Amino acid sequence: MSEGFEKLKNIGAQKIHEKTHIAKHHVQALLHESFDEMTKVQFIGFISILEREYNIKLQDLKEIGLQHFQSLKALHEEENQVFVAPKKKKSNTAIYIILSLLLFAAAIIYNNSNKTQSLKEQNATFEKLENTKELQNEELIQEEDLNSSSPLMEQEDSNISKEPIEILEELPVVEKSLKIIPNAKLWLGYINPDTHQKYQKLINDSFELDAQKDWLLHLGHGDVTIILHGEEMVYKNANNMRFLYQDAMLKEITLSEFKRLNRGDTW
Repeated sequence: MSEGFEKLKNIGAQKIHEKTHIAKHHVQALLHESFDEMTKVQFIGFISILEREYNIKLQDLKEIGLQHFQSLKALHEEENQVFVAPKKKKSNTAIYIILSLLLFAAAIIYNNSNKTQSLKEQNATFEKLENTKELQNEELIQEEDLNSSSPLMEQEDSNISKEPIEILEELPVVEKSLKIIPNAKLWLGYINPDTHQKYQKLINDSFELDAQKDWLLHLGHGDVTIILHGEEMVYKNANNMRFLYQDAMLKEITLSEFKRLNRGDTW
């Protein structure tokens, strides 16, 4: 293995975690060449951070990790090829086809005759309802004419118009916003659950997401402040954290919930 990898082993997982803010269990996994608890994207990101922070080359470790993920991909493809859809049996009996067509034609004729009779009944009912409605409208117009000429109604209208009108104040509209402010350098992965498009960034300062959309969030550590629609939420967690932002609400979720929403992937 390369000198850079030996240098990391000598430094130790705790000090590497404190400097790079990569989760400690991920650092330990890298030092033991174990890649099962991370995705290919996370692995490449961790390698890039370590090479930059310690000015070393980890090409040997990178090749071993990439071979691991390539073998996983080949295994999944082989498993998917095992399932073959069964072939449908074709019936060559002409008599059943003819009988089916005759029954289908008879059903169409029967339905059409029923629809014609039903339409006639509906038209007759509709005409009766229209006549009744016209009579009711005429009676209503006559009642309105009588009421409009009543002195008592005029007096009530004048009293109503003199009462003050209460104006309701409009409530202020709170703009949607979602901002993440890390207290230390942070790896941030965010996914659009509608399109499953993935993005990742390494941030030192505040980062604002489009609050009009839904997001799946994966944080390399939880030492952050999240400002949601103007309200501040402070977290102090050295481990990875995952959130679901949906319908303008933010909820912390577990790894199993994250995988279920992310089509079975940890990232």
